[in-house]
Amino acid sequence: MSYKSILLNLNIDGPIEPITRIGVNLAKRFDARLIGFCAADAPLPVTMAPEGAAIAADIWEQSRDEIRRRLTSLNGEFDGLVAGAVKTDWHGDIENPNHAVARRARMADIVVTSASQGASTGDPYRTVDPGSLVLR
Repeated sequence: MSYKSILLNLNIDGPIEPITRIGVNLAKRFDARLIGFCAADAPLPVTMAPEGAAIAADIWEQSRDEIRRRLTSLNGEFDGLVAGAVKTDWHGDIENPNHAVARRARMADIVVTSASQGASTGDPYRTVDPGSLVLR
């Protein structure tokens, strides 16, 4: 079996070096393109009072701005770790991670992801749940 493209799902909050090294090794072995990918989203704050809607929207947009900055930082870190060893692409999305990986999986022959805390990894807005991902 051969792979021409590998989608490497990176955790926005965790260290990316270990999984990036695995991705680089796989890409070298199969002469494949390594696609670095990360997705996270910010929940829309719930407010009961109408006057709180503007504040909630502002908090939500600040959270999304933080995600944009982190995605840019991860892109640079990914490029630095790969250091030209294999052909790469990068995609970062502000979207539910499970939905985003399932949608982006079409662009690769195989998806590599991790579960740092076991089968269910916690915050569904910031981390892929491998069980949910497989069922998609």
